[in-house]
Amino acid sequence: PEAPTVPVTYNSTDVPRALPDADLSPAVATSILVVPDSFLIADLNVTLDITHTNVPDLTAVLIAPDGTRIVLF
Repeated sequence: PEAPTVPVTYNSTDVPRALPDADLSPAVATSILVVPDSFLIADLNVTLDITHTNVPDLTAVLIAPDGTRIVLF
């Protein structure tokens, strides 16, 4: 299908997510965003609202259905 000519917004429905404390091994919290449409994405804006005592210790990664990973920070 042809991409819409106006911006489309998708929101995650499984948030907020708590990140468990991890003393020795990395803690992982995931959120899945299901996009019911099928079209080529020309531009993507991701907004995260994170509260953490040490945000530089965090890594945020987008993982596509095909396994492609994009590190946000």
